Amino acid sequence: MRGNASLNHQELSSAP
Repeated sequence: MRGNASLNHQELSSAP
């Protein structure tokens, strides 16, 4: 579940 946090962090960065 470590990668999950990383993906979440990138998702926010990707958002406008």
